[in-house]
Amino acid sequence: MKLKDPINKMPGHHGQHAPRAMFTDEDILTIRELRAQGTSAMEIAMRFKCNVTTIHRIISKRTYKPGGTHKNTPVSQAGVQ
Repeated sequence: MKLKDPINKMPGHHGQHAPRAMFTDEDILTIRELRAQGTSAMEIAMRFKCNVTTIHRIISKRTYKPGGTHKNTPVSQAGVQ
């Protein structure tokens, strides 16, 4: 079986749909809102029962990026001068 779109070999396996995802999209929004309101990353980590580093990565958008973008998603070079 050959896939038509090799980039999306496993659709739905990013973000909250990944097999090892710890958070839902709602959780991610809550985490970012709590931090924006001044709650410490440590307090958020204790609330969600995870490592504070995980919270820092979510807040800085290194993980759980908006729009479901993935770090290995190819970028079109069309129109680049």
